[in-house]
Amino acid sequence: MNFPCQVVLVHGDSHYFEVDKPINLPSGGVLANFTRVETFGARQTHWVSATIDPSDPNLFQFEPRIVAANVGKDSAAAARSGSGPRWGHRAPGSTSPAS
Repeated sequence: MNFPCQVVLVHGDSHYFEVDKPINLPSGGVLANFTRVETFGARQTHWVSATIDPSDPNLFQFEPRIVAANVGKDSAAAARSGSGPRWGHRAPGSTSPAS
């Protein structure tokens, strides 16, 4: 599998902010020009900023934007559900969030 340029897939699933390179190649590496972005969702009403830089080989940069007025709502919802908010990104080729 190969794409001639950078490709980004933006979606909501479990609605935790994550950026990763999810496609593993048979050779053991990852498809470097395919990036997946999972956006915030229902209990985490924030947004994601996207920047396109033609001079950067990765082309896309994504940053979480936290809406301060919604932070308490996230915490209250997390306390009721038993899980805290999580957001982060995954390093290229990684299956766990970067620290």
